[in-house]
Amino acid sequence: MNMCFLLRFNTFLIKRCYSSTSKPPWNVLFFGSDNFSISSLKALYNEFGILNVHPSILPRWRGAAPTVHAIANGDNVTGVSIIRIKPKVFDIGDIIEQQSVIIDDNINVVELNEKLGNLGADRLLHTLNHLENNLNKAVPQPINGIKLAPKINHEFARIDWNKKNAKEVYNLERSLVGFLLPFTTWNGNTVKLQGIKEAKCDTSLQDYNPGFIIYDKKNKVIIVLCANKTCVSVSKIKVWKKEVMSATDFNNGFLKKATVAKRYFK
Repeated sequence: MNMCFLLRFNTFLIKRCYSSTSKPPWNVLFFGSDNFSISSLKALYNEFGILNVHPSILPRWRGAAPTVHAIANGDNVTGVSIIRIKPKVFDIGDIIEQQSVIIDDNINVVELNEKLGNLGADRLLHTLNHLENNLNKAVPQPINGIKLAPKINHEFARIDWNKKNAKEVYNLERSLVGFLLPFTTWNGNTVKLQGIKEAKCDTSLQDYNPGFIIYDKKNKVIIVLCANKTCVSVSKIKVWKKEVMSATDFNNGFLKKATVAKRYFK
């Protein structure tokens, strides 16, 4: 399908294309929002409606960031939903088709978006090829199982060591790849963490509170105690106003110099 969009900003036209051709056949002629275009778009809408491809199994994860929330919450399954658009409120329209996929334990949000994008494109083409029949089979969304997936903000990336166990901290990082880095604080300064993995807890950590840090010399990572006596390892750290450093450099430059009482992320 050839898609070409003309966007009007003041007196200028900006052409943004997925693919385009100057020769027929043209599959998509235009989209517009000026007065001239509205009548044509209304006619198309009245005849066919508008479809949306949403990257979740609705009604779970309605909103702007469904894949981020799915991974961060430890979902094992997600998918795509082809739905009709209802006026004024997104993601509540009748379901035309849905298809599920497994969320692999180590997949990140960029990889999941690509996987669902390919699946969504395939199912959309299938829907369009059998449009009338599929529209007739559309069903309302269930009233149970509704979960919202609001837009991600900076605070979403904060790690609460007292509440999140190791799996949840690991899920947080892979849910934010390409957006934000999970962060915490060290002696009042913001610290961003990279290369987070679930790890075995050293017995020496069991007497401390969540957020306590030790250095694992053998594996060259820091180990952080999480909720429920679980642990994560971290390979890279960025302290405020500093360059990204290895766990070894963080140990030498910061951890070793701190008293035991201050060896905490908070």
